[in-house]
Amino acid sequence: MSKIWQNNLIKLLQFKAEFGHTNVPKSYADKRLARLVTTLRQQKRYRTLKPERELALHQIGFDFEPLQTQWLVNYNKVIDFYRLNGHASPSRRSENEHERALGDWVHRMHKLVRKQE
Repeated sequence: MSKIWQNNLIKLLQFKAEFGHTNVPKSYADKRLARLVTTLRQQKRYRTLKPERELALHQIGFDFEPLQTQWLVNYNKVIDFYRLNGHASPSRRSENEHERALGDWVHRMHKLVRKQE
């Protein structure tokens, strides 16, 4: 592995140690690290990422598909909500901020489905 790659991996690990994930936002202070994460995901998507780098990233828990991951997290929250409440329609006006956020997500998903019909 090149020295530059090793340094980038170390920066990514430091980010993960501080924030608990590898989803470096584009607005992050270290713009190079933010661009690196975007580039790595693109390389994976277009199958140009070197296998040893992909393996190293998997080993540190790098999320190549953060939107899919977040969708699955929200989906599982809806399932849990259904088990507790007997329905899958969390209120967008709830006093509970978590239920409100989940209700907003469910509403957006319904709108997307209706748009595709």
